[in-house]
Amino acid sequence: NSRLKFVFLQHGVLGLKQVDHTFFASNRLNHADLFITSSQIEKQIVLNFLGYQDDNVAVTGLARWDNFKKLPKEKKIFVMPTWRVQLDLLSDQEFLASEFFEAYSSLLHSDKIKRILHENGYSLHFMLHPKFVRFEKYFMSDDENIKIFHQSELPIDMELKTSSLVITDYSSIMWDALYYSCPVLLFQFDQKDYLETQGSYLDFDSGLKDIIIKNPQDLLQQISMFMQQKETFDLSHLQHKYFAYHDKNNSKRIKNSISKWEESYDFIPFYKKLVLRLKK
Repeated sequence: NSRLKFVFLQHGVLGLKQVDHTFFASNRLNHADLFITSSQIEKQIVLNFLGYQDDNVAVTGLARWDNFKKLPKEKKIFVMPTWRVQLDLLSDQEFLASEFFEAYSSLLHSDKIKRILHENGYSLHFMLHPKFVRFEKYFMSDDENIKIFHQSELPIDMELKTSSLVITDYSSIMWDALYYSCPVLLFQFDQKDYLETQGSYLDFDSGLKDIIIKNPQDLLQQISMFMQQKETFDLSHLQHKYFAYHDKNNSKRIKNSISKWEESYDFIPFYKKLVLRLKK
């Protein structure tokens, strides 16, 4: 077999969004020989939905999280929705009439959110997905505390680390927010439609029910509650549930997992296997 062996480090965590067949075990060209995951829950997703065998999946955590450095929190709410595939072919008029635009427009122009921000000295950063380019002119605010950004203008990672509250919907940034111990809310006003068109590996009503909001009024109420009782937004139980490790040894575990996986396959010459065993 001339195909190079492939270790898939991943850039995020599987769960909220079903992926295409690119990394399915049955894909002869792109399947991973070793699939890196962050928890037993994610490993089960890879086994049950992507068709991998137990020996080809390792629970280590993401290598990029080893660089995590805790930064001072700012009085800021970070809002970043994901794109919806059904919006791709809409005209401007159709987009303006969509449930998606109505939901976020009502948030950005709400008198209540403006009042909450001003009374508590907070700002709101709303970040546009790259696919918003066609419709960016429709996302604006006349309030000095509400700012609209593109992904090219601010590092997402920095926003997540320095924000006091993160609001998204189905984006994998939720996992980063949890890992960084940042309170997060999932604004899923279109959950039924999303599950029909995109699908999720997790059961929203059981695993993440505590942080899911389904209408704009409840979202504003949760933001208001956050301002008054920040201590009640402790999501450490979800952090423990969805991350097997929370340290800076992910890269080390990945290296050890690769070594262990290499030893179990015949493509490693005998003398290399012997060297690996002697090193241990």
